[in-house]
Amino acid sequence: MLAVAMEEQSLSPQLASSNASMDSPGFTGSTLSASVAKRNGRKGSRKVRTGCITCKIRRVKCDELKPACERCTKTGRKCDGYVTTTPNMTRPQSQSSPPPSGTSIARTMSPFAAWDANDQRAFHYYRNCSVTSLFTQATSTFWARIVPALCFEEPAVRYAVLVISNLHQSAYGGNGRTPNNLKGCDAVCTPFAAGQYGKALRSLQQWRTPSAPGMRGTASVTVPLLTCLLFICIEFMLGDMSAAMVHIIQGRAILAKLAEDPHEAQGPAADLIRREIVPVYTRLSVASFVFGAKPVPIPTELRPQRPTNIVFDRLEDAELSLHEIIDDGLRFAKDAKAWVFTADPTSLSWAAEINAWRVRSADLTRRSDQWQVAFAVLIAAQGRGSTGAARMCRLYYLTLTVYLGTALTRLECSFDEHMTTFASIVDVAGEILQDEEARGAAAPDSDGARFSFESGIVPPLYYTAVKCRHPELRRAAIRLLRRKGALDCKENLWDARLVARIAMRIVELEEARALRILGKGVQEPDSRHAKAYIPAKDEIQNFLKMIPGNRPPSIPHEEAEWIFEAEAAGPVPEGDVVEALGLPDDDDVRSSPFHVPEAARVMNADISPRVSGGSWVTFWVKPQMQGSPLITLLHFFPLFQPTRARQIDFLTIIIMAPSLVQLSLLTAVSFTSSALAAFGYTTSGNNYVVDTGSSNTLVFSVSRSSCDINSIKYRGNELQYASQGTHISSGLGTATVTAAQTSGVITITCSTSTLTHYLVAKEGDSLIYMATHITAQPEIGELRYIARLKNDVLPLEYPYGTASTTGGSNSTVEGSDVFVVNGQTRSKFYSSDRYIDRGVHCVHGTSPEEIHACMIIPQTETSSGGPFHRDIETNNNGPFTALYNYMNSGHVQTEEYRMGLHGPYALSFSRSDIPSTGDVDFTFMSSLGLRDYVAAGGRGRVSGRATGVPSSFSPVVHWYNKDAQYWTTAGSNGTFTSPAMKPGTYTQVLYQTEYKAAETSVTVTAGSTTTRDIASTIQVPSNSLFKIGEFDGQPTGFRNADKFLRMHPSDSRMSSWTNSYTVGSSELSDFPMAIFKSVNNVVVINFNLASAPGAATFRISTTLSFAGARPVVQVNTWTAATPVAPRNLNSRGVTRGAYRGLGEQYDIAIPSGQLKAGANTITISVASGSSGDTFLSPNFIVDALELFTS
Repeated sequence: MLAVAMEEQSLSPQLASSNASMDSPGFTGSTLSASVAKRNGRKGSRKVRTGCITCKIRRVKCDELKPACERCTKTGRKCDGYVTTTPNMTRPQSQSSPPPSGTSIARTMSPFAAWDANDQRAFHYYRNCSVTSLFTQATSTFWARIVPALCFEEPAVRYAVLVISNLHQSAYGGNGRTPNNLKGCDAVCTPFAAGQYGKALRSLQQWRTPSAPGMRGTASVTVPLLTCLLFICIEFMLGDMSAAMVHIIQGRAILAKLAEDPHEAQGPAADLIRREIVPVYTRLSVASFVFGAKPVPIPTELRPQRPTNIVFDRLEDAELSLHEIIDDGLRFAKDAKAWVFTADPTSLSWAAEINAWRVRSADLTRRSDQWQVAFAVLIAAQGRGSTGAARMCRLYYLTLTVYLGTALTRLECSFDEHMTTFASIVDVAGEILQDEEARGAAAPDSDGARFSFESGIVPPLYYTAVKCRHPELRRAAIRLLRRKGALDCKENLWDARLVARIAMRIVELEEARALRILGKGVQEPDSRHAKAYIPAKDEIQNFLKMIPGNRPPSIPHEEAEWIFEAEAAGPVPEGDVVEALGLPDDDDVRSSPFHVPEAARVMNADISPRVSGGSWVTFWVKPQMQGSPLITLLHFFPLFQPTRARQIDFLTIIIMAPSLVQLSLLTAVSFTSSALAAFGYTTSGNNYVVDTGSSNTLVFSVSRSSCDINSIKYRGNELQYASQGTHISSGLGTATVTAAQTSGVITITCSTSTLTHYLVAKEGDSLIYMATHITAQPEIGELRYIARLKNDVLPLEYPYGTASTTGGSNSTVEGSDVFVVNGQTRSKFYSSDRYIDRGVHCVHGTSPEEIHACMIIPQTETSSGGPFHRDIETNNNGPFTALYNYMNSGHVQTEEYRMGLHGPYALSFSRSDIPSTGDVDFTFMSSLGLRDYVAAGGRGRVSGRATGVPSSFSPVVHWYNKDAQYWTTAGSNGTFTSPAMKPGTYTQVLYQTEYKAAETSVTVTAGSTTTRDIASTIQVPSNSLFKIGEFDGQPTGFRNADKFLRMHPSDSRMSSWTNSYTVGSSELSDFPMAIFKSVNNVVVINFNLASAPGAATFRISTTLSFAGARPVVQVNTWTAATPVAPRNLNSRGVTRGAYRGLGEQYDIAIPSGQLKAGANTITISVASGSSGDTFLSPNFIVDALELFTS
């Protein structure tokens, strides 16, 4: 369960109540220790840190009853469960020798025993200043209670909090000004903040999902979820848009993954995640969607309240409900705009598609209208309409209304229908800003709010300024932005001064174009800017070739020959605001076009991540007629006002486009970053050299004779192991290798008589996309892709730690693949996960810089083995670090190999983040002509309801035939929908976790969804005498079942392999997960019966058999017949960290009279015609055992 211990129970009163104690010049860490050493409160009332989370938040004594404490249940509260410190994230301990006993007690009592004075000061500043200044009241419990509490349990949280505190104090606190040049950590970080941030990243990388009972599922993801939010805050403060988006996407992906398991979505820590963490992620929607990211939706199961809620008791509830609607609304608007600009109104499906979009739009509008009514009732009842939070809710409701109302049209003129709403936005934002200015004037020297984690008035005002074409309203919005900028306060990634200047450029550009179109005689562009105009297509190409691939072009301010007068105006003066705007005065406003023609309007402004000195912004302007070229205006906005009144204004580039009707706005926006990169391939000797044109440069070389990748350079760092290549199987030897480039994609095709392998580079991506087609299994017997990477650069393995690091071994345990390193058994086989859990695995390192190389595998439809198969994924073997994608192998294989197209999959390279499968879009590969590729339109689905599986099990549905395999997990109500499947007839199987529960068949048709329900056929005995374990197809809970996946059964960390069990007194972990012929043969079960039951059945379910092993049962003095030997998979199991085979079940019929009243024994031994030493002797793995009568 989540390790949350609220720190208020451990802090000394001196620290908790006195702000001066940690800020005074004479404060030291020893002073704090001395004060904490004194016990406070009643005698004998020593505070503990083991109470439930709810009691700790309430700061009351917990009676610690489990599973729910009585103090919570008696008062009608929900008990959130108990604290368990994560095993691998214990609090840092001093490395010095133990102090004398007289002082050790005092140091043990202090929660700050391992914190130095700087850490304590930063933590104190966070609790007393940052919490109230940076974050909103609606999420105060999270930032003020839960986050500080975890600082004492999780180092990653602690270090990240210290970074936030230090950045707040040094860069945004006191009388300091907001940093103007925010580019990565070095630009604004103090050495203290930089050091703590590095520690936070390393601590999170070393963090592993706890294996202790109660520490999986919701509890295990709480720390990554929370730490992700802290990293988002840090990147907001540093102004790193890209990094912040990555963390937002990753955090939301964790939430989505959590909800896939209905049991975990209702787990012990789920309520804490739902109540405190999810709202913070929800409120990040404005930052994520508007800045180009599209994180996965927050699952309905994890939302604190449902969208049908139309009654609010608190303003905080109304805020959260609104942000949920905003999250859905922004997602809808983004998807809708993409569809609008790509849909063909003449197609037969257009009417149905537009109706479906309108239904979604109407539903969101209904929800927002319901919210507005409930909000109005709340404000009328409580009289809190003038509070900042209430005004902010109204501001975002108004903005959402415009967003939804214009989502399904291409016309910029559609915004004119919302003029009154824009006026309300300006009015409400003005009221909020007036309050902010008043607070700043009242406390000019305080550590004011110069940074806010939340989005405030800036996004709605910017939206109004660029989308409302009423000349006075949009100018009023810009004035408010300028006033907001004068407060020197940043709203997460929103810089009011920057967006005000961007809005002014859009106003000037649109009105100049409008006047020309309306015949007013104004030239466009203005003569001051015409020098940057590049008319000819060949000149465009020459111009682009000269631009560095890693950033937009820049011209030093002193060398620029053009000036936009509004940019040189500087800060808002005390006097005339109109003059400060650099826009037409009131007389000119009356002559400005009230109706800006559609052809004059700017479609979008694409703000790039900041570079040194400012940001590049790309404006997208509609052509004036069908078939005209699309005009792109590239403009640099410096963050510093130049000392000379000289700077670059914009470059106008004409891009020949066939028709805007056929052009997706999203595609257009992506042009700038991709066109400016060095994308392409060349021939160098016997190699094709491919540059993916990514901002983090990726260049790789492919042999034109063997298809081996012999060089991979990421950000200039060579990652490829020199002595062997990265290749399919163990290398093709010789192959026909060709390369082709079309429209942003490079495809290298490698062919032999039975295999075709594709290497694909997509412009701007730091990935190598791949797919592999076979008509026969490779000669080596394994179909795999193996990246052999430099051990000194990428030595670490994720998520397996050192379990599969075999380099440096000093002895061999078994064969040539299980070794001993530093007294621990290790093997490449100990890096595996079930296919159903498989997604991304990586190797990484921190020298010369932090780099992750990850294998991304979105599906394994053409592999073999089913959802619970597992195979090798990583291995640091000393000479190199291997990263695998095993597609077919004989490692405990239960099926025939499948032929056809395996993939797509990808080898990804990144800095400090672990990607998820959802981060990578493979759909573009449908147009590459890959052999046997089946696109989405050629697939179908199966949906239905799975019933009869108890809620304590996971209901898994599996489809397979000779050509493909698929699976999914049914929801809490049993409903399921399959992945997109190839057409054909499939066997459909239902499992309770991994135990087969039912089987049927279903036929899948392309373009349609087939309904096929399935019900469990498992007959649960009505009269069970005893049961050991659960029939779930796994050895979970038995002795050593928690260890064998990552170590050899002979490992010293294993518990002894017992051979006796007593029903009623033994623990489940006393029964061995496997019975070996030469280790623990003859396991005895002792039990008592109140009376002789007559005839009975003893059921033994196994998951895997090795060397023909099967159980022989003796009941008291009676011995059952030896079962027939199971099918031999000819593969080691337990010693390779595998347990899933064919899964035999043995029902032993016990004649009447053999069981007696009183003491009885059942003896289980191993039968097999084979022999072997110790753990390679015949053995079988136990799933569950039960004795029952009919």
